Amino acid sequence: MNRSSFALLGSVVLATTSLGVTPSASLAETQILEQAAESQLAQNPEALIQSTTLPQGVADAVIKDAIQRTGMTISQLRIMQVKPQTWSDSCLGLGGPAESCALSLVPGWQTVIGSNTQRWVYRTDASGSQVRWDQAASQTMTAEASRTTSTSSRVTNRTTRTTTVERVPLQTPRQSTTQTTQTQTTQQTTQNQTRTDSQGIFSLAVWQPSGQLSNVIARMSVKPRRDTGYAAERYIGDFRYKLKQRVKFTKGLNPGDRVMVRLYDTQNRLIGFSAFEALSENSVVNLILPARPNEVRVVRTVQGIDADEDGNIDAGTEVYDNFSQVSGTGNQQRVTFLTNLSNIQTTGFQVEGLPAPSTTSVYTSSFSSGEYSVTRESMSLFSSDMPAVLSSVPGRLTPVTNVASSYDISQLLAKYRDIGTNRNVQVRFSDVPSRHWARSFIGELAAQEIIKGFPNNTFRPDQPMTRAEFTALISLAFKKPRIRELGTIKDVSTDLWYHSYIEDAYEMGFVDLDADNSFDPLRPITRFEIMQALVKGLNYSATSSTETVSRTFSDISKVSSENRSVVAAAVENGLIVNHPNVKVLEPDQRATRAEASAFIYQAMVSQGNAQAISSPYIVKQTTSTTNTNRATQQQRQTTETQDRTRQRQNCNQGIGNGAEGCDPGNSSPRGGSNDEGGRTPGGQNR
Repeated sequence: MNRSSFALLGSVVLATTSLGVTPSASLAETQILEQAAESQLAQNPEALIQSTTLPQGVADAVIKDAIQRTGMTISQLRIMQVKPQTWSDSCLGLGGPAESCALSLVPGWQTVIGSNTQRWVYRTDASGSQVRWDQAASQTMTAEASRTTSTSSRVTNRTTRTTTVERVPLQTPRQSTTQTTQTQTTQQTTQNQTRTDSQGIFSLAVWQPSGQLSNVIARMSVKPRRDTGYAAERYIGDFRYKLKQRVKFTKGLNPGDRVMVRLYDTQNRLIGFSAFEALSENSVVNLILPARPNEVRVVRTVQGIDADEDGNIDAGTEVYDNFSQVSGTGNQQRVTFLTNLSNIQTTGFQVEGLPAPSTTSVYTSSFSSGEYSVTRESMSLFSSDMPAVLSSVPGRLTPVTNVASSYDISQLLAKYRDIGTNRNVQVRFSDVPSRHWARSFIGELAAQEIIKGFPNNTFRPDQPMTRAEFTALISLAFKKPRIRELGTIKDVSTDLWYHSYIEDAYEMGFVDLDADNSFDPLRPITRFEIMQALVKGLNYSATSSTETVSRTFSDISKVSSENRSVVAAAVENGLIVNHPNVKVLEPDQRATRAEASAFIYQAMVSQGNAQAISSPYIVKQTTSTTNTNRATQQQRQTTETQDRTRQRQNCNQGIGNGAEGCDPGNSSPRGGSNDEGGRTPGGQNR
């Protein structure tokens, strides 16, 4: 790089740093910035990585941005801190108002790059394909570094809510700034849509590079991710696999959920165990068995993103490659997730097309670190409270399925809900019979441990739900970034069981406090208040005229004109369930526990976090065809009126006398009289 180019690089980027945003650079300036970063990385690609575990692709992406942003050379920067992190949405928790950020758990990294006095904090996904500069955290850490003049700094735990202007991304071929911005927006929108459609989906194959097995039985189950940890293990099904056969599992899972696979031979002997995490995009999972699985009982698990769904891990993405080993007998069997593979003959686990096993296992962040890590100690495979179907031999309580090409996990979970749910989790209630209109909504929320019944085996579906109870459902059902902080609630002390739930619902933006800072937690919540909370918290807005809801509900007059947009947004997103009459809204009526369950479940469906339940009481949006027909009819009526007016004018002027709809000697169009009052033959006023 020549001296003049480097001077321009420094002036452009240092100006950016002082403002806290990236200005719109010219094409020439953008090219210089890119070339500077690429040149330095080419000369010294591993200079900053040192002893960290940051993947090379992530390090490259972060370093490029840091060089552009700071104007420094690669020798002046170093990685100060690396931390595996799971972000709460597809924008890594740093989305702006104009961005569409899919709500999903995205594994990745928080990386701090700095000099002696300055820090730049970055958030990335696992592969480094998405890089975001955390401006607020950077400013905080820089201030701390300036005070202490230390070479290390603290990582803040708060959620950053600052809107940042993203840098011009590195692209080939290069585009103008305007084109780049438009392309970036389109790519981000497409990416978010893809993740929403494919999150949690995976395909699974079982391999044995050397050995005599031709079939295995894969018993599958899932532990749904919760903010407080994981819900109880739920049974998915028993599947008879042919070796090398790949099967796709769709729907029903969210990023962060843990999938467990117990592998049996055809004599129902447990030969191995694997666990992996549902990712934010479609993934491919390979389970690899040794030559003598009955003796060794070790399974290699290789997983990665498969966005194009060709059965292969996408190039340039993170590969999670790890080993698990079963020990013990009977109900005392345990699994250990191995980190050091020095005692494993890994050469027997090599499959063509997959990377060779490394000397250490690579796990997703929730498996290898944090409160719910499973790599620290062995885990029991059987427990007294788990569903009997998970501890029985395959085929005893449910049939073993010869696998087809794909399965809907949500359907399987619902099919086995009664026998496939943890024994301590109640999903059937004496006062919610099989034909109860809300039974499926209540049963699914109960199975996911979002809602509970009472000790006497009842649910009390017709009992009004309080505002406090509703916030508990919100807190357990949704994972959203905090957008504000809650202060003191006038009528809710911190030692009450529902204080933390109100805090969650408030900070996620679902509910508000009253003008005097009170919440009135024990007051029954109304049906409209539930609609309003869900629409507000999920950032929904009506895209059609509120006239639609006027035609949908017979009692829409009970909703003020300014609030009908809330109802319209709720209808468009499928949130409203009306029983027994789908056309009666009853907005001011107290919501029952059954109604609140149905609304919450439908909101989860609208977010892609639950599978749709078929119910005649779900309010459907008026179709666009109906609106089009109505508009066409109105246009036709307008045209006919204009034609009649034109004909009348022509007749009056004698232009169409004897033709064009005029009677000879009559100045009115044919088909009507010229009686006083302008009445048509039917006696209706024109």
